[in-house]
Amino acid sequence: MDNDALLAGRVLSKYKDVTSGYQAVTPRPHYGVLNTRNDDVVFLRLQSGGSICLPPNSQTVFADGYRVNGIKISSSSTCPAGQ
Repeated sequence: MDNDALLAGRVLSKYKDVTSGYQAVTPRPHYGVLNTRNDDVVFLRLQSGGSICLPPNSQTVFADGYRVNGIKISSSSTCPAGQ
C-alpha cells in the first residue's frame, strides 16, 4: 500500500499463490505489507539487496529508506533463523 492507501486501509495489491521465485512488485515509498496467511511466510525482496521474512499473520510498514521490488510466498510456517 502507498501512504494514502495505508492510512485509508485501502489494498493496492494482493498475492495469494505459493511461488518458487519472486513475483515483481512496483517499488513505492511509505507502504505497508500485511501477511494474512495462517501458515505461510512471505519474503519481501529489497531493491537495495537482501530480503525480509514476514511471519504468518503479521505486518510491517516501510519508510523511504526501504523499497520492496519482489514478493515470494513460502509454505514454510516459520522464518529462517536470522531473518
